[in-house]
Amino acid sequence: MSDSDRNKQQDTALLASTAHPQVRDILNDGGLVGTQLGEAMIRVIDVQLKLHAEQDRRYREMVDERDEDIALPVTQPGSGDGQDNVLPTEGGDVQHAPTLFAHAAARVAIELGRASKAEARKIAKRVPLVDSLAFKSAIVNLFVRLPYSVFSQALRYASTAGASQTKDTEGVAGSDGTAATIDEWIIRNEKYMRARLILEQHFDGDSTMSQAEEADVDPSISQLRIDQSESHWKQFMVGLERDATSVFSFGSDTKASSNSTIRIERPDKVELPGLLLLDHHRKDAIEINTLSAFHSRFESMTFGALKGLDWSNVLVAGGIALAALTSITDEEAKTSESSDIDLYLWGLTVDQANDKLQEIEKVFVSNLPLDNGTGKPVKYAVLRNSQTITFIPQRYPYRRVQVVLKLCPNPMSILLNFDLDQVAIGYTGDEVWMLPRASRALVTGYTTFTMDLIHGSFLAPRKATQDGRVFKYAQRGYGLRFLPSYIAALPTVSLKQKTTTEADVPEESLPRDELHVTLREECARVAWWLAQQNAMFKLPFSERIQISMVSVDSRTAISGEVAERSSLSGWQLFVRHVALWEYAQLGYFILNQDRESWVEEAYGEDPLAYQDGPEFRWDADFSLEQLEEAVKSASKLEESKLDCGLNALGVLPDRSHHYRTPKKEFDELVRVDTEKWVNERIPLKRSILASSLREAFLEPLVTMVHLPKNLRAHLESRMQGSPSRFADVTKPGAPSHHNVANWVDAEAAAVIRSDSELVLSYWIYGPDPKRKQEVQGGETGDAVIAPHWQLVSREKDEVYEIVHAFRRAHRDLCIEAGLRNRSVRRQVSRRLVRPTERSERDAFRRWACMRAQEYTGWYGDTEEWAMLRAPRLAVFRRFELTNEEVMGLEDEVIQLDWDEDDEDDDSQAAQPDSYQPPQTVQEWIAGPYTGPQSDNWKLWYRQRIPPAELLPALVAGWDKRNQPGGQLNMERRTEGSLGGSRGEAEQAPGILHLLSF
Repeated sequence: MSDSDRNKQQDTALLASTAHPQVRDILNDGGLVGTQLGEAMIRVIDVQLKLHAEQDRRYREMVDERDEDIALPVTQPGSGDGQDNVLPTEGGDVQHAPTLFAHAAARVAIELGRASKAEARKIAKRVPLVDSLAFKSAIVNLFVRLPYSVFSQALRYASTAGASQTKDTEGVAGSDGTAATIDEWIIRNEKYMRARLILEQHFDGDSTMSQAEEADVDPSISQLRIDQSESHWKQFMVGLERDATSVFSFGSDTKASSNSTIRIERPDKVELPGLLLLDHHRKDAIEINTLSAFHSRFESMTFGALKGLDWSNVLVAGGIALAALTSITDEEAKTSESSDIDLYLWGLTVDQANDKLQEIEKVFVSNLPLDNGTGKPVKYAVLRNSQTITFIPQRYPYRRVQVVLKLCPNPMSILLNFDLDQVAIGYTGDEVWMLPRASRALVTGYTTFTMDLIHGSFLAPRKATQDGRVFKYAQRGYGLRFLPSYIAALPTVSLKQKTTTEADVPEESLPRDELHVTLREECARVAWWLAQQNAMFKLPFSERIQISMVSVDSRTAISGEVAERSSLSGWQLFVRHVALWEYAQLGYFILNQDRESWVEEAYGEDPLAYQDGPEFRWDADFSLEQLEEAVKSASKLEESKLDCGLNALGVLPDRSHHYRTPKKEFDELVRVDTEKWVNERIPLKRSILASSLREAFLEPLVTMVHLPKNLRAHLESRMQGSPSRFADVTKPGAPSHHNVANWVDAEAAAVIRSDSELVLSYWIYGPDPKRKQEVQGGETGDAVIAPHWQLVSREKDEVYEIVHAFRRAHRDLCIEAGLRNRSVRRQVSRRLVRPTERSERDAFRRWACMRAQEYTGWYGDTEEWAMLRAPRLAVFRRFELTNEEVMGLEDEVIQLDWDEDDEDDDSQAAQPDSYQPPQTVQEWIAGPYTGPQSDNWKLWYRQRIPPAELLPALVAGWDKRNQPGGQLNMERRTEGSLGGSRGEAEQAPGILHLLSF
């Protein structure tokens, strides 16, 4: 391969697969610098806007589409060429149009969906086929435009219509012989719901739907008075008060429910086909609050922070809504005491939304608790950044109220953007609304996996999740489920390959798809990795080492993918973390739950981060003074980066180049050059902390950005009429690029000089920073409350995403220009939402089959990292490897000076063939098997951890204080241990049956 081909391949890998092919084609040129880079970004903006218009047309078509054409995304063929284009369905794969029977079935289903129990019995008598498999199959496979509450109740009544009817609503045979599940129906239904938003989601410059288009309405849908005049979002959502009986009655113990709670008996795991993960804490049954109980619980959990609010056009959504719904007791409510109240505004103009912000502040202030010492309300602060405005009380645990600056047409559009199914719940003051997938998650205890969880975006129809959130909700009882249709899309592993470490398990009895095989591989790998630490099993549980999730990360190299450094970047890395979490739940070690223990937190400044706020902890130690200091520190950091940039570009002298110059002389050099080359400094503030909302808008948000001159001119033309603008940091003629050393070749010198085609700018949002606005007599002058509301203008949203990409990529101007330009291309490819549909099948296959990238750092050859990078063969065959095979794996695994021929040594390490791992609790605690056996390859490969059934006894450890004779204390249970019986350990939930010891 030539150098040019290799560089082109690297540039292709640099860009996110989520970007549209047209965008990737523009950004794929590794030679983009200076003016050419600016021209490329201008083209990217134009392409994005055209693609959005194309998707709008597609949504309008989908609203009129036949149900059978709204396909399950993962079943649609993809281009398979890395472009992730969806190909048209051909030949035998096309779904057949509904028959007359199916149309009649839809009308009957709607009748059942709106009927009482008595009416449903009459319908079943009138229409005997209601209890047939054909009827249910027609509903599930062919009619995805029904509201979920209607669909759910119709399916439930159909399943109970006959006395001999079996419980088969979870899997109904489709026309192609596969199992069409409720969850697949929900995915298709949500696809239709998203399309319906086009009926009232009009961005600047959007066209409206014609009257001719409005006339074509499905007859069965018209029975529900659903037309194309609007989205009819309430019809397609699940209302707690309105639809609880329809959605939650099936499988529920109504006798166990009360006037204040609804008991949901969850289906057994065997009734949920697919791969189930992270369900160690999933409950077999839960209770949720009725609407009246929800009102009370929400009021108590939020300390009445929103009492008196006019709830018109306001939605509380996310974790606090889920907590208020599922917290039956005060003890359960305490688990969410650090959650803030996320508010979203909908159905308003920008001016109306700005007025609503002020109303929210007044309500928040009126409900602040009284200070016991002064008898006056406690103080509060307003934290403003580009994404949110947060009202923060002086004391924890009173709730923070955070307004997300996204202006949506209705609550359905807000909740469709939520990542995990169980949090897609909102409260409008008079009703609790859920997406169908949220109500389904309450019933099953699982989020259903789709690639939106991996590749979504903040401004995409559904945002991606973070690994910390996945495991946080696993701790709260919500697992993750991969549907059979996703598993069926993957390649399988040959029976000739070993895929388990268990000698007595036949290969043909195991699932062979990549999802299951990699799961078994990583469970075995993590067990091997933990065996290095087996000396800790001599200790009581509370004294064992803490292990962080980041400990098993492979320190992935920088890539273009959205989940770049997260464990969600690929299936292998993610399921490795799943295995580690499962071992922690079983009691093998203490899992470090701090934020910094996650991969994405371990890398300080994630280049894709949207959170512009300062780092602070919301807990009992919180104070406004600490928050103020955090905001100031963040601003100082921004100022220091600007100073470094001015040094790097040669605008101001660099102290490191003048280290012999006396301080006074150097300070004079800085003063002279500052006066000569630098405009009046504008304070950099990505966040503003103020004592009121109006005060927070007395000054602008300001950040540094390094933009191509032609791009900046183009952006300024597109931002006309907006409070956002640019200002020059330096004066005309100022130095604008790194020094070009004599030894630099011509090509590299050209890249360095390309910085002269960029301009160092202040990006300002808000009032003129040079015009001082004073607060007098409690009034705040002419401060205008006008944040940037996203989702109002697509053009401005795309422009802002480009600027944010440059801000991140060029935040350190000391980095050479070529690397910064590569970074900005990667950032743009990751941040820009692909407007048109992409192949779910292609994206999932690539993600599921992706191998974790190897770490190449200085400690990459240590024993623990060698285990993490060992190939699949070494992991599955580690108990039976021969000397020849080990030598063949040496370069792939680890290079150690194996001492396999030391026959004179009497130790166990010298006799691996006769060695047996400890069998009893006493042997594990007292035995000499204490960690890595790097001097003998057989013992190194064949290290084990204790069987799970021994853990309840092992967690007690060796009580040296009470048992000086070396006897085990089998009765005592250390605080924090599992404390269960042998039987409980054997029946531990989760993926215990896959864990290899």
